[in-house]
Amino acid sequence: MLSKDEERDIERMAMSEEAAHMASRENTSTNKPNIGNGVQQSFGTGATRSTSEGKIDYEGHLSPDVLEVFGAYMNRHRIQRNGQLRASDNWQEGIPLPNYVKSLIRHTFEFWRMWRGHEVPNPDANGAPFTFEEVTSAIMFNVMGIIFEMSRDTSSGFLRATYCSKDFRQHLEAAGRPAPDPRSFEKVSERNKVAVEHLNQQAVVGQKLTDQLCRDGECQGPIASRPGGY
Repeated sequence: MLSKDEERDIERMAMSEEAAHMASRENTSTNKPNIGNGVQQSFGTGATRSTSEGKIDYEGHLSPDVLEVFGAYMNRHRIQRNGQLRASDNWQEGIPLPNYVKSLIRHTFEFWRMWRGHEVPNPDANGAPFTFEEVTSAIMFNVMGIIFEMSRDTSSGFLRATYCSKDFRQHLEAAGRPAPDPRSFEKVSERNKVAVEHLNQQAVVGQKLTDQLCRDGECQGPIASRPGGY
């Protein structure tokens, strides 16, 4: 038979074990996974998840109807003038930024004339008039191409620049190739002017190499002409 003191010791031990067990359950219930913005939503089924607050809503920002029209346009233009079929992501191999800009302005002007009541002949369709489907998709393609080329180096800040200097634009047009490292984008500071000068020196060396390759008949890749334009 246990004494009163022994009974009290056993009771205290049992209470301690129960307290530890309750604390463990509490810690487990509060050890929740990362729920993003910290706001949680609950459903009638008992399921919970983080809310979409502050997150990019692609389902709302984009329209499948628009993307279907654009995708059909891109698919039609996979056939090059030599009859060969190019990969759907061929444009991501690199197209010179000035080419996108000039094409964007040209198609925008075509859209403007159509909007003002004029039919505009499509030189790639034996002179048949452009449709709004073709022109708007062409504008969309060039905008995507510009963003793609400007954002290839995400650390450069090219997309966040507020203007493109005349010297840098002329360099891009003279180079005739995909945009160089946009970190050399000219700004007001002397440091960036030095960077642009360095880039120009590199371009001279690169152009000499390109000229030599072309003389040897080895022009390939992005520096070669692309006969089947978008």
